[in-house]
Amino acid sequence: MQHFGKVKKQILNNFDVTEDTYICEINITDIIRYISKNRKYNQFSKYPKVTRDLSIVVDKNIEYDKIKNIVKKQAGNILENIELFDIYVFEKGLLEYNNKKSVSISMVFRDSKKTLEEQVIVDTMDKILKGLEREVGAIRR
Repeated sequence: MQHFGKVKKQILNNFDVTEDTYICEINITDIIRYISKNRKYNQFSKYPKVTRDLSIVVDKNIEYDKIKNIVKKQAGNILENIELFDIYVFEKGLLEYNNKKSVSISMVFRDSKKTLEEQVIVDTMDKILKGLEREVGAIRR
């Protein structure tokens, strides 16, 4: 059983405490049963990460999840993280971008066994862009 609350002024006066004070009591055995016993920890990588941003133009009905899955497939296991940071739907009137949107993503690459060389990153970015061009008709912005 857990308890939480504000300590009464009469009790605080016995200890010369003038500020509002709160106290809690937590039964650890109640909490322990929710803790997983099968924890896995990954060691921090000793190799640096490489971050790259990419902005593409696609049809406005293409969902981000589709783009994300293509990037993951093309990048392979050196892709550590991918995040969407901007979507801009073009206003009507720009004929070349009619029914299009710009999608901007940030990607983090890291190899767990070695420092990534620039050429590996360049080749991976090319592979990602070609996959996006082929599968969703993406154009690099």
